[in-house]
Amino acid sequence: MPRRVSRRRFLRRAGTGAAGVVILGGGLSARSFAANNSVGVGLVGVSGRGAWFMSLLGRKGYGMRPAALCDVNSKRAAEAFAAFPDVPKFADFRTMLDKQGKDIDGVIAATPEFSRAIILAAAIKAGKAVLGEKPLTRTPHEARVLRELARKHKAVTQMGNQGSSRTTFQQAKALVHAGLLGDLKEVHVWSGGSEPRSDAPRKVGRDRTPPTGSQPVPGGLHWDLWLAGAARRDYHVEWYQWKRWRDFFTSSLGWAGPHSAALGFMSAKIHELWDAVDLPKDKRTIRVTPKVPGVYKVGLPQWEIIRYDVPARGRMAPLTFTWHKGAMHFIEKALGGYPEWRDKKPRPWWTHGGSAFVGTKGKLDATHYGDHWNVYPAELAKADALKGIRGEGHEQQWIKAIRGQSKTVSNFDVSGPLTELLMLGNVATLVGEPLTYDPVTGTVLDHPAAQAALHTPYRKGWSL
Repeated sequence: MPRRVSRRRFLRRAGTGAAGVVILGGGLSARSFAANNSVGVGLVGVSGRGAWFMSLLGRKGYGMRPAALCDVNSKRAAEAFAAFPDVPKFADFRTMLDKQGKDIDGVIAATPEFSRAIILAAAIKAGKAVLGEKPLTRTPHEARVLRELARKHKAVTQMGNQGSSRTTFQQAKALVHAGLLGDLKEVHVWSGGSEPRSDAPRKVGRDRTPPTGSQPVPGGLHWDLWLAGAARRDYHVEWYQWKRWRDFFTSSLGWAGPHSAALGFMSAKIHELWDAVDLPKDKRTIRVTPKVPGVYKVGLPQWEIIRYDVPARGRMAPLTFTWHKGAMHFIEKALGGYPEWRDKKPRPWWTHGGSAFVGTKGKLDATHYGDHWNVYPAELAKADALKGIRGEGHEQQWIKAIRGQSKTVSNFDVSGPLTELLMLGNVATLVGEPLTYDPVTGTVLDHPAAQAALHTPYRKGWSL
């Protein structure tokens, strides 16, 4: 067991190491809490991204108290566990909910995405508020199930795309909703990558080769619990490096997309298509067209362009919503200029992803979290529609929602469809062909292989 670490020292280091990045989950209804009551939180995943949430649990006056800590790797979690010696510790989240559930008001899931949906679903069914790291899920089907469960159980939910709670993000969204850009025709979303700048022939790299054989499981790691619902396989260090494999990872669509795509998705009200039950099927379907260097069944492509053709939503015109992994140069064509902050040297980390909107009356460009933006013509930023809008901290908003004092902006009614749309992109790159998706029924209408890829079966003992 490592030497004892003081809580203050651990929490200070955890908060600093997170670089201010916050990721959470959100809500519809809430229990009745007094304004000064702390919210008991069960945190699943205490290292890596979980270290940031550990720093919040120990923050004085923040409104959260640790009710339970859970991690499948006791060795990696030892330092975090030592910071709260009196808080119950678990390896299995199911045992945590069974034994400590009475003291837990909300569950935060900061595990890798391939296990996150199972954890969140169990917590919702146990009557808990949930905060889910982004990406919310690994597959479109999982995102749909979480949205449905949240509605059924009236759960307080939020996904961890923290920029969506900020004042500037909400102002940009209000600008679009007020019609100041005119009819929105194009939304482009991007993340740094390696797509060539030209149309020259592109080299197609080899797909990854799965490891063979088995290796001893490292001490402290509960391999079976780590796999969760994923297909059974013997431990191998290469499998444990899970960001290499499509079975486990969602690539940039999952890691950058929930941040960079949130402003465009919410501003364009794309999530309304998921409730468009009265529209004819051909008026509510989304066409997804991938452009990739090759089809990768085991790994994931180095670069990709995925175009979503989105139909009208109420009074909002049809538009194209395009995801670019790499090829940031396209923004020059979309905007007719290059935003000044992207010329900074060294380039700030938040300029490596972002979004651009093209309307009939104006254009807008935003950074990774959607909270730094420019609008063209610039005078649109002075519009009355932007006045009086006030955001708040993403985590505080979740806590207030549990107390019945607020509503989360990235609740699963919004972040569920956003995740579903993004994960459809991974389905499209897997099959390498266009597909047509009905967001009301959650089905692919014209590609059986893509339909089958909406969800992968869980092994026995694991389910949503």
